[in-house]
Amino acid sequence: MRFVVLGDLHFSSYSSPTHRMARNRFFKALFTQVVKLQPDLIFALGDTTNRGTIEELSEQDELAAKSDLRLSRITGNHDTDSLEKPEIASFFLGDHPSASPSELYTSFDHGATHFVLLDTSRVKVSEVDWSGFVSDDQLTWLKEEIARFNAETESKNFIVLGHHPLYDTTHRSIKEGLNITNSQAVQDIFATLVRGHGIYFSGHNHSNSIFGPDSLGWHYLQVGAPLNCQSFQVVTVTQDSFELETIDLDLSEPELRADFETTRCNIEGGFKLYPLEIFRGTPADRKLCIKLNQT
Repeated sequence: MRFVVLGDLHFSSYSSPTHRMARNRFFKALFTQVVKLQPDLIFALGDTTNRGTIEELSEQDELAAKSDLRLSRITGNHDTDSLEKPEIASFFLGDHPSASPSELYTSFDHGATHFVLLDTSRVKVSEVDWSGFVSDDQLTWLKEEIARFNAETESKNFIVLGHHPLYDTTHRSIKEGLNITNSQAVQDIFATLVRGHGIYFSGHNHSNSIFGPDSLGWHYLQVGAPLNCQSFQVVTVTQDSFELETIDLDLSEPELRADFETTRCNIEGGFKLYPLEIFRGTPADRKLCIKLNQT
């Protein structure tokens, strides 16, 4: 199995037609580069859009469809900035129904892997509180998911994907607003995983970063924003290994490089540019191999 993980895309509306056209060309090129890898699944780790409007979501879907790409979106704080979660539900979680009528989280199996898609985002407060939070109902559900996984005999991987990182794991996650505020409650539930390999993917902080295994055996994989890091992650899971590789975007064509710069430099609020050399990560933040026959 192979799957791709995209960090914060911040697909934005622009008042300038020129900027919108540059955005469309850049994202179509990005999606085409992803599809060429022939992944089984493609996850977008939240802040897939910049304001969470139906316009942004619909236009992004149109571009994705032109590249034969189907996104499994996870909510980010920017995605829930304009509308209530039930209003945007049809755009999130791929083909999997939410386990909640009011929040957007789900789970499913693919091969020997159990995927859990969390909803860590607050509604309509991204400009005043961009931290993450996992509700009590979702925590109870997550604990039940791990209990069921523990009782199985075949699956080897328990992979959780959420927008916000857990506190003091990956790059910048110690800073206010850049983590899940009730991280300890989540980690207490992670501690109940007694078999297999626990892996948590996050975005939010725009930088590539890998931490782990921690004392519980979990790995924490933070995926950078393509418009900052110029990259995305591809994961290959075999019977014996879990391998993550960071793929740098091919921006060698001058026209595409210009579209990339136009797209990221003209987002109308909510996106900050950072130096590539800091946010692309060290070599240890860009590649990981876990041997699955090891416990």
